[in-house]
Amino acid sequence: MSRCKLLSLRAAIVLPGAFAEGVLAVLLPWSIAQAAIGTSWLGFLSALLVAAAIVGTVLASPVSQRIGSRRMTVYSANISCLCIVCGTVMWMVDLKLIAFALALCAMAFDGMADLGFAARTPVMARLYKLSLVSFSGGNWLWGIVGLAMGSSLAGWLVSLSQVTALLIALSANSLLVAISLSRMMPRDGRGLQNQESHWKTAFSAKLWTPQMIALTTCMVWLSFVYGPMDNLLIPAQLTSQQREASVFGMLVTAGGLGLAVGLAFTQAKHAYSGTSKVHILWFGVLAAILQIALIWWAPDNWLLIVGTFITAAVFSPFLPMTESTLLLAVKPPSRTLVLAVVGTLASGADMLGTAAAGWAMHYAGVDRVLAGCALALSPLLVYLYSVRGSFNQRPHVA
Repeated sequence: MSRCKLLSLRAAIVLPGAFAEGVLAVLLPWSIAQAAIGTSWLGFLSALLVAAAIVGTVLASPVSQRIGSRRMTVYSANISCLCIVCGTVMWMVDLKLIAFALALCAMAFDGMADLGFAARTPVMARLYKLSLVSFSGGNWLWGIVGLAMGSSLAGWLVSLSQVTALLIALSANSLLVAISLSRMMPRDGRGLQNQESHWKTAFSAKLWTPQMIALTTCMVWLSFVYGPMDNLLIPAQLTSQQREASVFGMLVTAGGLGLAVGLAFTQAKHAYSGTSKVHILWFGVLAAILQIALIWWAPDNWLLIVGTFITAAVFSPFLPMTESTLLLAVKPPSRTLVLAVVGTLASGADMLGTAAAGWAMHYAGVDRVLAGCALALSPLLVYLYSVRGSFNQRPHVA
């Protein structure tokens, strides 16, 4: 396939798909924080955002096995688009609770579509004659630019109380993704339908190699401790200091741009080939600790934004390396299942962490919770160093 088709794939699917995620990443957590700050319901409502993603992740594997990865991805994207359009209408007629429920449904189906697209990346990388890490890293780069665009626009329009205009733009964007997926996703191969039983494969000793256990442990603990930042702790910290939604949008944008710059640099310098996987994980966790400490310190807005940009840039290689390692750790028929299992565990940890952080924040305050999160991630650095030998497993390239 030509590079022009690759450009079209990223411009019509990856970029607008991430744009929608950026909009929801600002709109929903900020709205929840404004409505429930200071109450014990804050953590529960924020956890619903993660729960929606878990539902989509859990359903993705059995649905994919039944109807095929491509159909599952396309159908899920179309249903997500329909939920967003209907949610926009509900918002316009002032049925905001129904609009929120539809937004959660849209997030669930969007999670299914994302998982299906991710499971097909080895096939697409081979079709475009690129290495998996290079293809995945390029997608992350485009996605992060879209995330930054969506989050900055959302922060700006929410500050101006123009939520309806934001939702209309989100609906048009989702329609573009749904149409593009139906036209550009590669077809399923015949062999993809002959998969083993989900439960048999999910608990197979062949699947849970030392490398998979180490990587999953890292992702689960990082999700539990670091996951509540965007969903709860950052908007709560900003709200408690009476800062505007535009600051939250700029922080999300700065984080996205930092990830984009870091990914662009590492791809240009071929940093993945010269750095071990455990070192990439180690620096990613360290960057997360520094970012939590920065939010706890809460300096002036410009310093917050610059610090978020730098820590995100250091964290960036963690993303494509983790995705490619998971995909190549197992044979092709089990890739959707692996992404679903690991994604469910990580999302479940994120949801529990968000609920726990909301409960702790109600009694101890956001400052103490942030300090506790930074300390809780520190043992992960020691763990990654102790299991560094498990990352020498040969990948399944096919």
